[in-house]
Amino acid sequence: MKGISPRNDTRRGIANLWRREVGSIAPRTFADSIRASEGIFRCLGIERKLKEHRGCVNTLCFSTDGNILLSGSDDQKIILWDWQVGSSKFSLHTGHTNNILNAQFMPWSNDSSIITCSADGEVRHVHLSDGATVKVLAKQLGAVHKMAIEPGSANTFYACSEYGFVTHFDLRTNEPTKLFTIIDSSTFVISLYAIAIDPTNPNLLAVAGTEEFTRIYDIRKLGGSNTTPSNSMVACVSPTQLSGSNADGITGLAYSNTGELLISYSCNDIYLFPREQVSGFVISDRSELKVYKGHSNRKTVKGVYFLGPSCEYVTSGSDSGHAFIWRKRDGEILRALKGDRFVVNCIEPHPLLSVLATSGIDKDVKVWSPQSFEVEHNKKEVEIAAETMDGASSSDDKKDDPDLHSESKNTDIVPVFNRQLSISPLSKDAAMGLVLSAATGRGWTTGSGMEGPPAPAESDSTNQMVSTFPWSLFTKSPRRRMRVAFTCNVCGQRTTRAINPHAYTDGTVFVQCCGCNVFHKLVDNLNLFHEMKCYVNPSFRYKGSSSFGFIGGEEDDDNAFPKL
Repeated sequence: MKGISPRNDTRRGIANLWRREVGSIAPRTFADSIRASEGIFRCLGIERKLKEHRGCVNTLCFSTDGNILLSGSDDQKIILWDWQVGSSKFSLHTGHTNNILNAQFMPWSNDSSIITCSADGEVRHVHLSDGATVKVLAKQLGAVHKMAIEPGSANTFYACSEYGFVTHFDLRTNEPTKLFTIIDSSTFVISLYAIAIDPTNPNLLAVAGTEEFTRIYDIRKLGGSNTTPSNSMVACVSPTQLSGSNADGITGLAYSNTGELLISYSCNDIYLFPREQVSGFVISDRSELKVYKGHSNRKTVKGVYFLGPSCEYVTSGSDSGHAFIWRKRDGEILRALKGDRFVVNCIEPHPLLSVLATSGIDKDVKVWSPQSFEVEHNKKEVEIAAETMDGASSSDDKKDDPDLHSESKNTDIVPVFNRQLSISPLSKDAAMGLVLSAATGRGWTTGSGMEGPPAPAESDSTNQMVSTFPWSLFTKSPRRRMRVAFTCNVCGQRTTRAINPHAYTDGTVFVQCCGCNVFHKLVDNLNLFHEMKCYVNPSFRYKGSSSFGFIGGEEDDDNAFPKL
């Protein structure tokens, strides 16, 4: 595969971990770099399945802090999940008489305000703080497939329906406002399936449905009539090869955090329109657009989504029962996660962690998190997905698909578990070697007065042990302001060390006994060494070159991490 190799991805993660420890990058920047790592997405596996619905699960939404997952289903119920333990916190029949197609938390409501829309043509508001009261906001709109919340607003949102309506809602008022109805050049109503608001300019509203065009409106120019004002539409975009054809409708829209527009076509591919092309009446040549292909979007209405803190990846469901993940910059398929026996319709990324939730025709919700590093299976799972879409038998999918196995067969891999920000997983020897190698050579001393007596001399001077990690050179920094004292359970020596409190609460810390030089695992919040014993003998040696060098960046000293 093209792009960053797993080895370089791991080295970059190690380098950034070191840079965070010495204060050269902010913790948030470090966390975002981990979330954007290809290694994280390459090792996604099913963490658990959430089972309580009695129909297809059509919509998913994480709460603002990511602790609660909201789902809506054909059974007309919404469920609030504690997805980390796999249990239902709250379940409610909304009063809808048909399938729930979309449900979302309203922002700034402490996750107590929920809006839902359904195939029965109704939009409803559920207020949990008032004893789970349900209020009907609108009805007889036709099947309402999607809603878009105005960024930063706790009360305002928009909805689109199969009757071609675009409706404005304000929870502070009693009546919604039908802004306009979309019709084509032949005066036929366009059924709408997708709606999105540009986060870089919340005045721009994009809608699309059973035609090849995505129309973008300036909501400041919209009135209250049911006709479209001639001056309200600011853009109308479509790929060249689809122009003039109504066979390829649009099922999903998504804006990136920089204003790029992602459009998913039924019976066709996914196209990314740069921000500069989303203006005026634009029919773009396919060669000018980034195209994401390999999936199938024919049977159901599927959404399309960005992944990563800076929208580095694109994802969508498929008729093959897979959730596809593409690299945004070049369209390379990274994963094809087997998420359903039939069709994956919905994918919801966690707002803070490298976690995904998927749903489809099956009655459960699958939660994905980094599990094990199995890059060799990535191409194989894509081939399986392609065979399924081509009509090949998929009876062996469960046997062959690595994402349906809970445990890796490779026992030399250190899994990266859920809910913890961590670097790409390493083999046990490599992980421990990279951490300890910086402390196993001559010359790494600190002079801080807190490391205890020097290590006893050995016959081989090249293997002289010292007492701290290389970033102990920075003990004069105020970052290393926590003092810990411990008694070695090997030799009984009492030792005092200075450590970084941030590393203690959020990272991985080893401390070395000043008596026998054993490295003790103090904390491992990164889950790098969960399978290893709590201490490592000083006889451990990294199997590599003994000459001093750097890893983590080609020739960029800012990305360098020292090793021996």
